[in-house]
Amino acid sequence: MQYLQSIFTTLWTLWNHRNRVVHEGIHPNPIEVILIAQKFSCMNQNIFSNAIQPNQQRVHLNSGQTGIGWNWQVLIKIVGRKKKQTNKSAYAYEARTVQGNCIFLGTFSCAAKIALGAAQEALMDALLKARDMGYQRILVLCNSSRLVQVSNLIRAPNWQEQTMVSDILSLQQNGLLCKLLFVPNIVLSHVCYLADRATKMPIHQFWAPMLSDVNSTLM
Repeated sequence: MQYLQSIFTTLWTLWNHRNRVVHEGIHPNPIEVILIAQKFSCMNQNIFSNAIQPNQQRVHLNSGQTGIGWNWQVLIKIVGRKKKQTNKSAYAYEARTVQGNCIFLGTFSCAAKIALGAAQEALMDALLKARDMGYQRILVLCNSSRLVQVSNLIRAPNWQEQTMVSDILSLQQNGLLCKLLFVPNIVLSHVCYLADRATKMPIHQFWAPMLSDVNSTLM
């Protein structure tokens, strides 16, 4: 029920933002849409929890699933791709601050047998890089409903996903708070393009503009 509610909230937020762009002339802002959708999802979930289980609210918030609300430090878009024609796989990700500044960008060809496997690699690679840069509260945007459900512990993992879930739980036990949110492909269009390129030719690229600026200053 929570998963369906999250999808409908995101779709409503996209529709409302689109109307404001058309009728009010505001500039399109995908990050604002995601933050507003996440805010409403958390509000609805907290209201539901208060009505059904008022005595368990504190325990539920301490679980780390909704207690951090929408106070994210980083938004990461991830995509996994698999081209049947060439039998090539790849993944890409992009991390930005909530203000929209790019933190890092990665595109990698890989040996995953399915697109979901490539998306799993993208998730763990991006989470580890964000953690190594000092970020602890991370919202991941993804177009795979299964990956979202498994990573958020809504759905039981299969044997191929157990290692990923164990790694996520280990990161959470060490202070990293992350949540995956399902979004339509249009929100991930640039990252999809990068992943598609890496299925056509071998690509292993990682770019961190903020680190580049720091290194340039030190030099």
